[in-house]
Amino acid sequence: EIHYANGVKVAIKSLEGEPRVYFNADSYGGLDFVAAPQKMAGKMLQSIIDQSGVGTFSPEELAEKKANLDLQYYVSLISSHETIGGSSPTEHFRDLMALLYLGLSQPRFDQKALDHALHEKLLRESNQKLFIHEILETLHRQQVPNPEPSENVYSYQELQKLQLKDLEKVYRERFCNPADFEFVFVGDAPLDSLQAMIDPYLGNLPPVVAATETYQMRKQTTLKPKPILPI
Repeated sequence: EIHYANGVKVAIKSLEGEPRVYFNADSYGGLDFVAAPQKMAGKMLQSIIDQSGVGTFSPEELAEKKANLDLQYYVSLISSHETIGGSSPTEHFRDLMALLYLGLSQPRFDQKALDHALHEKLLRESNQKLFIHEILETLHRQQVPNPEPSENVYSYQELQKLQLKDLEKVYRERFCNPADFEFVFVGDAPLDSLQAMIDPYLGNLPPVVAATETYQMRKQTTLKPKPILPI
């Protein structure tokens, strides 16, 4: 288990099999730690990040790069914790690490991504409300008490109030403190080879001066970060 000077914690396992590297990182807190006014932003964060660019990459450029290199990358925010995960072919693992570094240090929140996500959300909400209305009509005919309304159904007015600053605030609070996460990497490559591609990126993430929410480490090996490589 590796503990970098910026607080990032890493575990690496070499496993023969598919020529691919997978990673996952969890931090405890999740939506329960998000202030009430930003709850909706938190619930829509994953779809916005999926459709936004990163660093100097536009959404279109990033989508093309991920498709060409078969890079998988996602963030997830649920009630109890936040997760970052992804995978890549072993030969493109350095590209995945560069994407992870940019995602944590230079995230983007594009208006186009927000507009698209809101459009899709409104369509789903409209269909869901129609479905709920049909259920209520059926229950009324059967004289069954109405169920509690779903907390995931938002009004048009509520969705229209969502702004990029709300999304950025939630993302930076929940994902941008590297010390909150322990990363686990599993891949078909020697340990030293994997670590050589992990060190320059995770070891160079900017530290955040804040109390961490992860558990105390059992075993620590503190490393000085290597110079970061060009992206």
